Amino acid sequence: MFRKIALTAMLVCGLGTSARADITIDTFLDAGGGTNCLVGMLNPLVLPAVVLPSGFTRTTTITVVNPIPPDFNSIGGTIGAGDFSVDINNSTLGFATLAYATGSADFSMGTGVRLDFINLNPGNTSTVVALDMPIMVTINTTSGTLSSSTNVAGSGAPFPVNLPFASFTGTGNLSNVTGLSIQLNGGPNSRFAADFVLDTVSIPTNVIPAPPAIVLAGLAAPVLLLRRWANRKAA
Repeated sequence: MFRKIALTAMLVCGLGTSARADITIDTFLDAGGGTNCLVGMLNPLVLPAVVLPSGFTRTTTITVVNPIPPDFNSIGGTIGAGDFSVDINNSTLGFATLAYATGSADFSMGTGVRLDFINLNPGNTSTVVALDMPIMVTINTTSGTLSSSTNVAGSGAPFPVNLPFASFTGTGNLSNVTGLSIQLNGGPNSRFAADFVLDTVSIPTNVIPAPPAIVLAGLAAPVLLLRRWANRKAA
């Protein structure tokens, strides 16, 4: 019987430690629903700031680099209905920036920045089909700025992009983060006709969350049974 009780306790403990306490910054589920993003004569397009459940405030900017002035439908998309979707037309070079501001956030227990894409089409260079799309992430802290860049290959299926904190350069204190900026398809390697759908921005951690009350109750039950069994044996 003791073995059964011990096994039950181990199983309940496992339930309480199976998930990590990742920091979710944005799931693009805005309270007011989705917003259309169409860059035409208004360039860059800067959307109104949105306060997120995470406590961060998101400002979205979409910029056409070429042609200038932009075509009426140079870049289209939506944000806020569960994802951030951007569609750059074949003759346009442009990029999007997600800027997240906060009074103070602690990323010190995190392992990096994770971007979850539903799909991504890198588009074209000026001469050939592109194999990847550039992404740059910047973290602002009270004591400096950290940044990391990567090129992401295209995929038609959901996939994550992880930028480990070890890959960031610069100086900063991750215990006192004031902002996070994500530039998609920007810089000197920007692609024509790139398309992507992003649905989550998060900070993965190795922290195990405290077990919920139902798990604590489950942990207590085997202990009570063990006490009763021991009392009967003593009698």
